[in-house]
Formats: sequence, C-alpha cells, structure tokens
Amino acid sequence: MHNIEKFVYPLNVDKKDAEKRINEYVARESDCGGLYNSIRWIDAAPCSDRAQAEKFIDHIDRGNYDCVAVQYVTSMPFTNAKLEELRAKEHERHNEFFKLCEAEYPKTLTSAMLGCKKCSSKLAIKYLKGNFCPVCKADLRPDYIMKKIDAAQKRWTEAQSRLTEYIDKHARKEVKWLVKIEYHS
Repeated sequence: MHNIEKFVYPLNVDKKDAEKRINEYVARESDCGGLYNSIRWIDAAPCSDRAQAEKFIDHIDRGNYDCVAVQYVTSMPFTNAKLEELRAKEHERHNEFFKLCEAEYPKTLTSAMLGCKKCSSKLAIKYLKGNFCPVCKADLRPDYIMKKIDAAQKRWTEAQSRLTEYIDKHARKEVKWLVKIEYHS
C-alpha cells in the first residue's frame, strides 16, 4: 500500500535526527526498512500557513516516493480579555444572522394564502416548508426582511474581520517544518 504522511517539526530541528526518527517509524510501519529517498529540506521563504505549505509541497513533489520538507508560519494560540470580547461579538453576530436566515417567513403570517412575486402562484401557507416558492423556487420573503438579513450578514462579516485582524496583529508567529513522506507498506 502506498502511504503518504505529514509531520510537523520546530524550525530548529536537527534534520539528521528527524530523518533518522522518520526512517525508524517507516521501518516499523512497513517491510521496506525505511524511506526510499532522503528528505529534501527546502530552505526557502516560509509559506504563509500550513495550507499553502501543503500546496507548495504538491507543486514541487517529483513523484516516485519523494520526501519533502518546507517551512510555514503558524500562529501560537493565545487568549486575553479583548480577544474573548471579539470572539463573543463575532458569535453573537453569527447567531443573529443565522436566526434571521432560518426564520420561516410564511409561519409569521396570519392569512391562509401567500402570493409569489415571481410566478404569481397563490400558495397555501399551511403546506409551505421554508421560505421558497415550491413552484419556481423564488424567495418568498419581502424586501425589508432581505435587507435585514443583508445587514446582519454585513455585521457578522465585519465582526469576523475585526477578530481576524486582532489575531493576526497580536498572535505570536512561529515558523515550523512540514515534512511530507511517502513509503510503501
């Protein structure tokens, strides 16, 4: 079986020791006695995050059980009162937005029928499930509700942005190695 695995090491790792440990691991997991190829440690500018590092590895992978290590930047977890406040505000805005999105407009009406603006169908409210016309799939909610939803989404997006900016500005950054190995078992 062809195996691909990834390991994370600190930037100051002893590369020979890491490769030795990985070879021992592969020897235990397979019948081949170790890696087919030695690890290529790419000393280039670090990738901005792990996802970018994985894409970069895929791009430079030579195939044929190539083992590659690249650097990437990771944010160290932290917490403080301001961060918790921003997380709470983002969570509050998220809930506000989804509450508006999930509310079934037809259930709030007192009349028995609702007209679709798009296809002009007259719909019995007691049979409607959700906010969309079963005939043409148009949204049955009036414009004022759609504007409320758009405003709530904008507030949620702004809260997400403030949270992300705060984390990016205050989180301690650390560079690590992402090591991709391939072996046969």
